[in-house]
Amino acid sequence: MLERAVKHLLQYVLPAATDYDEAERGLTRAHQRDDAISSWEEEAEKAKRCAANLAIAIDGLTDRSTDDLGFLKTRIRKEVSNLCCWPATGAPRSGAINRVRAVADAYRHGNLNNLTLPISSDEDVLVVGLGWGLDSWGVGKYSGVEVLICEKCGDRYKFLADAPVAVAAWFRYVGAHGAALPKGPYHCCGLQVHPYVNLSKQADDIVAMIVLGPNKAPSREEIRRLADDATCGALTSSELDTLTDMVASRLRDDLKT
Repeated sequence: MLERAVKHLLQYVLPAATDYDEAERGLTRAHQRDDAISSWEEEAEKAKRCAANLAIAIDGLTDRSTDDLGFLKTRIRKEVSNLCCWPATGAPRSGAINRVRAVADAYRHGNLNNLTLPISSDEDVLVVGLGWGLDSWGVGKYSGVEVLICEKCGDRYKFLADAPVAVAAWFRYVGAHGAALPKGPYHCCGLQVHPYVNLSKQADDIVAMIVLGPNKAPSREEIRRLADDATCGALTSSELDTLTDMVASRLRDDLKT
């Protein structure tokens, strides 16, 4: 069941995600060397091109799932969209699948006439600096420039956030429909997308293990070591930082009560 979709996911989507992630890192390095647009314009175009290739690869999963499942594409997209949440925290990310699809279609056709898509053309895929926390808190880059999707309503979203959310949702979707998936783990843009990890639950479990002294919580370094041990070293550095921050925040709240 869904062998073609799984093969596409592993052999095309994940490599395209690696290419995109590397292009974003190259863009960051070029921007840090010199923030004049002319000095990083080539890297920006490469990041946009890699984002488009990744979007096209992700969107191709719908076609490959339709025949096996016998579902309409609209149904598949809706069901995958319902699974779109941030891999690290489980927080929902509304519209991620539709934005990825829009980027794919924009680079296939240029101008878009589909009213269900949130952008009008490939010119709505930009490389600018949105900033830390201005899409959703903690997603994308802390600073500098990155690939953004500018919706018709004027809202801007980071492709560095939409991509891993969409890939993680597809892993969960094909798995839920009986596909045989390798154990993994697999990552996209620095986040584990399979198997699904709910860091929020892991943070609760770690907090339950910690005995607080009077008005004193463990240091951040101590929490990070404990989190790394509790997850058997399976998290990336970025995921471990996120889990550490979540545990520290819960402990601060406990001290206040």
